[in-house]
Amino acid sequence: PMKNVIFLDNHDLERFSDRVQNDFDLFKMGYSYLMTIRGIPQVYYGTELMLGNSSAGSWAKQRADMVGGWPGDERSVFNAADRTDEESEAFAFIKKITNWRMNAQAIHQGKLKHFIPEDNIYVYFRYTDDETVMVIMNRNEDAKTINRDRFAEFLDKYQSGMNIIDGSAIDVTSDFIVGPKQTAIFELK
Repeated sequence: PMKNVIFLDNHDLERFSDRVQNDFDLFKMGYSYLMTIRGIPQVYYGTELMLGNSSAGSWAKQRADMVGGWPGDERSVFNAADRTDEESEAFAFIKKITNWRMNAQAIHQGKLKHFIPEDNIYVYFRYTDDETVMVIMNRNEDAKTINRDRFAEFLDKYQSGMNIIDGSAIDVTSDFIVGPKQTAIFELK
């Protein structure tokens, strides 16, 4: 499974951002999954900007050019100043998680242990002897309390977790909260 290529979309599929109806929280959830689950992630061009405008069965739209760098383009997404606010936000998120992934040994070489989803919350761990990453996907429209005892086999070894996206910390010695429609990726300490 570590050698399987995994992807959210490609030239034969509808763009992932369109499939989640440009819901940025769901987009981040999907990309976070791609970057933390077993396998080799393949990222289709434009995903870093939530490139969309596809429709099922429309090959031309699914394979649309990146805006910029072509004669007649009014702007260039290759220049940060020309990006929309949404494109900039997506780019910053993608850059942050992808750069973190480069050095995350638990992601590259670690085992996977996942737990049966409950109440629209999916939790899994990627771990080695030296590093553990906890991924929590809360698909709910409201914040949820995570019962730490359910994950005690991992959390008993740690005191805290650092969210790799925003740098916030959680205390894993007691129950903690994950925000609505949020994917939290914690390096456990």
